Amino acid sequence: MAPVVRNAPDGVRELILLRWGMPSPPAYVTGIDRGITNIRNVDSPHWRGWLGVPHRSVVPATSFCEPSTKPDPATGKKVWHWFALAEDRPLFCFAGIWTSWSGVRGTKTQPVNGGHQLFGFLTTSPNATVKAVHEKAMPVILRTQEEIDTWLDAPLKDALVLQRPLPDDALKIVEQVALGTRGQILGAQVIRALLLAGDLYDGDQTSMKTARFLAEQMRRLQEAGIRVFVIRGCWNGTASTLYRRING
Repeated sequence: MAPVVRNAPDGVRELILLRWGMPSPPAYVTGIDRGITNIRNVDSPHWRGWLGVPHRSVVPATSFCEPSTKPDPATGKKVWHWFALAEDRPLFCFAGIWTSWSGVRGTKTQPVNGGHQLFGFLTTSPNATVKAVHEKAMPVILRTQEEIDTWLDAPLKDALVLQRPLPDDALKIVEQVALGTRGQILGAQVIRALLLAGDLYDGDQTSMKTARFLAEQMRRLQEAGIRVFVIRGCWNGTASTLYRRING
């Protein structure tokens, strides 16, 4: 689950928690649909119906990671490299799409059946900075208000111009972590994406430093005219239907 900005039915932009992974082509699904998180081939008929303005979204973030294509010769393990616009990790957005969908998500032991709101984001060819680590792709990144407005509101032909790698000097590596368990990676506190969940404030696992960071990011979104919600739930994605409107 992650916070996503989209155009609400009343035309006002809102921030809401969605499940990562757009529906997979039915021909490729056996059992639980694991979803497709990254969208590269926008010419595919599978994606065509979700590229219009009503289904476009942006995903706020401050950094992203890619594993090294080859393992570290010294350890034999791949290394997570975290990329950001600068050392202080200023806010940017991924260009994404979203949809409502009914079916089964989760795992075999913990299936989640019913209605879901899903998202994924676009990828493109990597720039030189990312390609040196990860040869396949990089996310489509929006750095300015004009780019965000274009992706969310412009005709598709104009919006897809943004599906391009950033200039080579626009990203830098700000953290490297040896590939380990999810808990080890989270424990290194290198993930600084905007995460909104009710247990953020329960005091047992999350520091006040993180809470202050999120509060500052929410303030910046509000100043940009984006409606912000806090969704109270838990990390496993079983968010409750209790919403508290913060702004708008």
